[in-house]
Amino acid sequence: MSQQPKKDNPSIEPVMSIGDALHEAVGSRLDSLVELMEQLDRAGDNPSDRDVHHVRVATRRAGTAIAAFAGCLRRGRVKKMNRRLRRIRRAAGNVRRCDVLMDLYKERRGGLAGGDAAALDYAVEGLERERETALEGIAKACRGKARKKLARVGKRLLRNAPVDEAGDITTAGEVAEREIPRLFNAMRATSATDLGVYDNLHELRIEGKRLRYAIEIFRDCFDEADVERAHGLIVGIQDRLGVINDMHDAMDWLEQSWRRAASESLPTPIVSSGETGGAATLHDGLASLAVRFRSERDAARTSFIRWWGTIAEPELSTAVSKLLGDGPNGRGDIAGGIEPVVVVDGAAASHEYHGAVQGLRA
Repeated sequence: MSQQPKKDNPSIEPVMSIGDALHEAVGSRLDSLVELMEQLDRAGDNPSDRDVHHVRVATRRAGTAIAAFAGCLRRGRVKKMNRRLRRIRRAAGNVRRCDVLMDLYKERRGGLAGGDAAALDYAVEGLERERETALEGIAKACRGKARKKLARVGKRLLRNAPVDEAGDITTAGEVAEREIPRLFNAMRATSATDLGVYDNLHELRIEGKRLRYAIEIFRDCFDEADVERAHGLIVGIQDRLGVINDMHDAMDWLEQSWRRAASESLPTPIVSSGETGGAATLHDGLASLAVRFRSERDAARTSFIRWWGTIAEPELSTAVSKLLGDGPNGRGDIAGGIEPVVVVDGAAASHEYHGAVQGLRA
């Protein structure tokens, strides 16, 4: 079974020098990533979804650590490392997306009939082919030569670091008290955009991940109870955003499958005369299910926006302020001035929904 490396969350004490903290935070996470890549490589042609997920998360954790100490690293080396991390993350993400969608479709398959059942079978068959291609990509990204190259780039990144003591900041605690407010304010700023637009909601999810991983990096710089409270809230927010993301991807793949089925000129009807229930054809089933997932996504999105504005954001703001207030220097100053969340307009959402239906059936 896949296991996370023990060194993935090293202790970063608040009094640690910025140089020592940099090497501990960045170096340990890059080492963990290389170890997880080797673990995935050993799994052969069909790594588990857990192996893939761990590699993907490790790239984000390493990227967050690098961003926290970016002022102490040479810019060109940071860019080079970030390009490599992004390449690995995308390769892992391609496999992960297939795994999540196949599980979701198979879960929904029970009880379906006619074109609806045929539609999910067709979508899963396409995902299985897609996954084969994606597996080639992650295998290439994690094989021995790629791992050695990543390790070399990592050593070069940390060589002679820190190149700058980041101005007046000299300790890990000071870095933590700069990074946590910065990342939380970035999350709040994104939430002030129109979250009825899916790309903005997705960006909020990414900003939340960055804040979560930064809190994990600097957890020993703050009170343990405050860390657990803030971290737990972010995990809950991530879970709800993850459901919306899954519904969006499920809808998107069904729409792609509908277009692919149309281009393949599959015979219709594809449902035997003895079957009852569900859509009459595979094409209708794909269109119907895409609309269904779109509806679920939009309902979950509207619910999240209201929950975020009235409950989650105020609670997280209080938790992060408490975290900073009890931190090394007792500073709970989070910059304000963020505009309220824009709640999605019901009429606009309805127009988008019905327009999508007509577009699929045209």
